[in-house]
Amino acid sequence: LHVLHAHGNRLHLDRLLDYPVHALSWADRDAGPSLAEMRARTGLPLMGGIGHADFAYTSAAAVRAEVRDAVARAGREKLFLAPGCALATYTFPELIRAARDEARR
Repeated sequence: LHVLHAHGNRLHLDRLLDYPVHALSWADRDAGPSLAEMRARTGLPLMGGIGHADFAYTSAAAVRAEVRDAVARAGREKLFLAPGCALATYTFPELIRAARDEARR
């Protein structure tokens, strides 16, 4: 699986849509564009929906709400629910499990 991860602010993801990849990843919660915008622009699977910057300091309820919001914006098809970038190493596993469990609902 080849994933293109775009990093930074003010991304011009339209310029990357012709790359030979299987999925597109970026920090949609932090930098944009939103999952809904990219769903309208491409048929590529999208990877994102979970904010990474404050993930370690949020609640399980907030994580579950982000997962529900991501699914509402992008649909379940061709969506890899994931943080926009690396999570802090001190992130509580319970928060990761909350995201996983909500995604499975």
